[in-house]
Amino acid sequence: MRWRDIRLVYKLSLAFGVIFLLFGLYTVYNFKVIGDISGVSDDLDRSSESELTLLKAENAHFIWAANVAAYLLDDTVTRLNVVTDGHQCTFGKWFYGEGREELEQRLPAVAPILDALEQPHLALHAAVPGIVAAHEKGDVQGMQRLYREGIATNLLLIREGLTKAIKLVDEDLMRSNTALARTLVQSRNVALAMSGGILLVCVLLAVFLTRSIAGPLRRLVLYAREVAGGNLREPRIVQKDEVGQLNAALGVMVGTLKHKIEEAREQTDMALAKSREAEEALSSAEVAAQETAAKNDMILGACQRIEDVVSNANRASGELSAGILQSKKGAEVQARKISETASAMEQMSAVVIEVSRNATSAAELSAGARQKAEEGADVVLEVTRSIRSVQEQSRRLKEDMQTLGQHAQAVNRIMSVISDIADQTNLLALNAAIEAARAGESGRGFAVVADEVRKLAEKTMASTTDVDNAVRAIQQSADKNMRQVDEAVQTIEQATELTGRSGEALREIVSIVDGAATQVRAIATASEEQAVSSREMADAINEVDTVAGQTAQAMNNAARSVADLAGQTRTLHALVTEMRGKG
Repeated sequence: MRWRDIRLVYKLSLAFGVIFLLFGLYTVYNFKVIGDISGVSDDLDRSSESELTLLKAENAHFIWAANVAAYLLDDTVTRLNVVTDGHQCTFGKWFYGEGREELEQRLPAVAPILDALEQPHLALHAAVPGIVAAHEKGDVQGMQRLYREGIATNLLLIREGLTKAIKLVDEDLMRSNTALARTLVQSRNVALAMSGGILLVCVLLAVFLTRSIAGPLRRLVLYAREVAGGNLREPRIVQKDEVGQLNAALGVMVGTLKHKIEEAREQTDMALAKSREAEEALSSAEVAAQETAAKNDMILGACQRIEDVVSNANRASGELSAGILQSKKGAEVQARKISETASAMEQMSAVVIEVSRNATSAAELSAGARQKAEEGADVVLEVTRSIRSVQEQSRRLKEDMQTLGQHAQAVNRIMSVISDIADQTNLLALNAAIEAARAGESGRGFAVVADEVRKLAEKTMASTTDVDNAVRAIQQSADKNMRQVDEAVQTIEQATELTGRSGEALREIVSIVDGAATQVRAIATASEEQAVSSREMADAINEVDTVAGQTAQAMNNAARSVADLAGQTRTLHALVTEMRGKG
């Protein structure tokens, strides 16, 4: 089967199927890339968590050792609260739990290092009971020896092992980061290539479909124009799709059109023959009509003259009757309206008098309202001045609160530096205590100094925390006060704007009330004058009402006379019409 014989719906379905298939492949690839990126991200999270666990373990054992050293060196510490079972400390739970297994499965190189840490770690915690027993007996040399052999030595081994493990975890993190970056670059390049390929395929399919559909349609349009111009040839497009079916339908249409044109020509010829026969009969009828018309002209002439006279008389009587009837109706309406107007004028006269009294009272009230409005405008002006003063004070308070917040932030930065120094001092004191313990009796004095330094660092850290909390409270209060001051400033600005508008409104009210008072006084004067005029108009309207009644009676008599004349004229017109019919 040829391509041009395939139906358009199948062509379009095939093209869109290819496009959907390409987009499906592109979507599947994107899901795969997202899965790879998610896997690498999970590895990064697990490596970061493992590194953090190892760092916490190192720091926890340093603190553990420092507590043991404080128990040995500080006479005020009478009880040692540390974990003595290596399986129950935080690192021990991770070491003998799923965390270590997961790390060794992901990073097998760390397994030997962790295996080497087991014996020093257990020995470190197992040395505590012996140290406590020697401390209770007062055996200082025994305590130092146990601390040096059981804690200091094992702590160094644990630190070295943890450092190696952390290094391996860091390297695994670097590899995961590199793999993630490589995956992102590769996925971006493949996505760009696939997008370009899909776009190219879509463009090629669009061009191919357009040419396979638009070309035949263009030829059909040209063929239709030729048919419209009178060229009824057969179409020359040979294909079996929808365009081919349209082409066949046009061919059938053109054939039918040719047949109808032939039929029209035959009917036209028959109509011409019948028309010639009708013209001949018409000529004979015209001759007979001319002879009959000559006989009727004499009778029609006389009847025409009588009819003209009757028509003129009938028309004149009709016009006269209509005029009289209209005048009659107008006189009746005039009489009725004049009567109503007389009643209304009496009512209006009473209303005008009442309006005059009310207008006088309104003028007095307007004067009082103008005075009160002026007093209100003065009060609003004073309120506006007071609100502006409060607004200026609020702005200065806001600036002072901002300055206080900046000072608090500066103090906070200084306390942060002091806290960092205290942390470093505490760590140095701890290391010094460990080294003094390793030095034995000769380092005892140095250990006392290191312990005092550690206590001073702890006090400094505690004081720094208190000061930091106080500064934070000051900052929070300052921020809260600044927000409240901002809201107060905005509210004051709105109140200032509203009072300004109120002042302007009151001034406008004063002006309006003043104008209204002038207009009310003028209305009162005009109302008094209108009352006098209304009484005079009422008297005149009563006289006109009497005359209108007499006119209406005369119009009724004239209408009856004209109606009799119109009846006689209609009788005469009927006689003339009968004579014309007989003629």
